[in-house]
Amino acid sequence: MRCIARLSEDDAAVPFYAVLVPLFEREGEIYVLLTQRSSKLRAHGGEVACPGGRRDVSDAAEAFMRGLTTDAWTALRESQEEIRLPHSHVQLVCELERLVHPSSGGAYSMITPVVGVIDAGFAELTHALKPNDEVSHAFTVPLEMFLSDVPGYTVVDRVHDAYTFRNHSWNYPPDAPI
Repeated sequence: MRCIARLSEDDAAVPFYAVLVPLFEREGEIYVLLTQRSSKLRAHGGEVACPGGRRDVSDAAEAFMRGLTTDAWTALRESQEEIRLPHSHVQLVCELERLVHPSSGGAYSMITPVVGVIDAGFAELTHALKPNDEVSHAFTVPLEMFLSDVPGYTVVDRVHDAYTFRNHSWNYPPDAPI
């Protein structure tokens, strides 16, 4: 039996990821900027996600030079690569608790959500974001949708390697405005 609580940052076999949870205000309401991954990707193709990705070997040094944590820099760097969101327009708020994600073959990935607020001026230009080939498109969703039991919200518990993981799902119109 594996004890996931003992996974450390020194374990090279465990991949570390960071995602940005980009928030912004529009007309008095808070929105979250999300992406839909390209259906051509091997892993998680077509899924909706926060922009972000795998930690690079250079991220720790770059983060140190910028006075950031490695996860914060990874989230900002990946967001700029995926949707061309300039990190200079994101004010970091906090890092949420690292999540353990089960992968194929009994392995695990560690994912750190990093919350950031997009500058009000840039947020008005979110329609101008240019996704790279990993992302089919970017769109916005009211934050309120994630804070209440709206129609289309479901929770499913999934067992993987003797651990139970809770999956939360929300249905949102595919033609939602950005």
